[in-house]
Amino acid sequence: MAWEAVRSVTGTLGWLRRGGSAGAIRRAQALYQRREYDRAIAAWDEVIRRAPGLAGAYASRAAAWSGKGEHDRAIKDCNQALQLDPYHAGAYNNRARAWCDKGEIACALADYDVTIRLAPAVALYYVNRAAAWERVGQHDRAIEDCNQALRLDPRNVAAYNDRALAWSEKGEHDQALADMEKAIRLKPRNALLYSNRAVVWTKKRETDRTIADYSHAVRLDPALMEAYLGRGTAYQYLCQWEQAIADFDRALALMPGDLEVYWRRAACRFGQGEYDLAIADASEAIRINPRIAGTYAARGIAYDRKGDLDAAMADYEEALRLDPTDFAIWSNRGFLHQRQDNLPQALADYEESLRLNPECAISYNNRGFYWMKTGQYARAVADYERAVALDAKHPNAYKNLAWLQATCPDGQYRDGPSAVAHATRAMELTDWKVDEWLEILAAAHAEAGDFVRAIAWQTKAAEGPAGAQTQARLAAYRSGQPWREE
Repeated sequence: MAWEAVRSVTGTLGWLRRGGSAGAIRRAQALYQRREYDRAIAAWDEVIRRAPGLAGAYASRAAAWSGKGEHDRAIKDCNQALQLDPYHAGAYNNRARAWCDKGEIACALADYDVTIRLAPAVALYYVNRAAAWERVGQHDRAIEDCNQALRLDPRNVAAYNDRALAWSEKGEHDQALADMEKAIRLKPRNALLYSNRAVVWTKKRETDRTIADYSHAVRLDPALMEAYLGRGTAYQYLCQWEQAIADFDRALALMPGDLEVYWRRAACRFGQGEYDLAIADASEAIRINPRIAGTYAARGIAYDRKGDLDAAMADYEEALRLDPTDFAIWSNRGFLHQRQDNLPQALADYEESLRLNPECAISYNNRGFYWMKTGQYARAVADYERAVALDAKHPNAYKNLAWLQATCPDGQYRDGPSAVAHATRAMELTDWKVDEWLEILAAAHAEAGDFVRAIAWQTKAAEGPAGAQTQARLAAYRSGQPWREE
């Protein structure tokens, strides 16, 4: 065996001296740079066939395997490289990358440590280790490694970029933007840098700048899927559903089968009231990965809005089976139980939701609705007030509190001026777009004794699809009578 190994190395050296490696290696490297990983692997296969003792060939083929997502094969090649050359820093580096991609961050960090001990003057290795530190939330260590990379190479764009992302994760967004500016000055046509700066703008809630950077990124690189996803998410935040869906469509064209894109597009279609389309996207997301509770919960909400309560309940049940710690799903299921008149189960679900998260405004609002419907008005007021204290931008809690204060059959809980203030705030938070809530504002004015405004708002509410109660309330206000819930 020893003689075979010597003969292999001797043959390799002979091939290298005859110049047989240069062209083949350059071709393999070029294919890798163009992300033609299958062809790069084939090219490295040929190099290895001709030079089986060349450790660097195995290490380089490992990088191509990682590019394909074949992490175990990458690790196997790196192991072979290290058997041939135990001091090959590149093999340790590439194996660390494969460990990272597998989520084995401790193994990756151990390999990066060895890489840096073997080659302490290579800036790239510090940048790579910084990325691994980021994966485990060690932002300060990531910044320290980027600092060292920049001491070695003050023009290292990746170090500025990665340090910016670490600063942003620490909440130091201005420092992050300063680093991104330096990176962009060095490489002003690098689309990914603009996309990454957009991530920082997102965290600063500078939505216009977020969209501008993502837009510049896709102009530079029309195939940058994450920029379409990011810009679509920004449009989604602005409730600009059509623009968001257009970007999600582009993202899916570039990366079919991406779970997050289907999930987000489903949310936009839900926002448009296109419940069947939302259900279709959520169902595709479930097909891609059937073990994510939130996707079932989202589809359940769409079924709920569509009126298919049995399908909604089935999805909530599956979501809770997958993740019984999700307080929002407990609250949603509780509200569905309440609508189905299963009041004991509704209350039990609200209590479990609040046990899991005592600061959940939505659960207080939902439980308040339960208390109101069961005539426990003091508890309802307390829960609604707690909801708005926790989330001052929760329109449902304001409108529910306003309705109770305007129409409660028990006079001690009625308060016309407060009802007007709370109903007005609910409308402001929804940009006055929820026409059915105008009836709440009308009832509040009636309780406050302002029947002129009560009639005006109730008349406007009646311009839409108006039921018998809408007309009955209008008649009551015209006769100078406030509305009372039964």
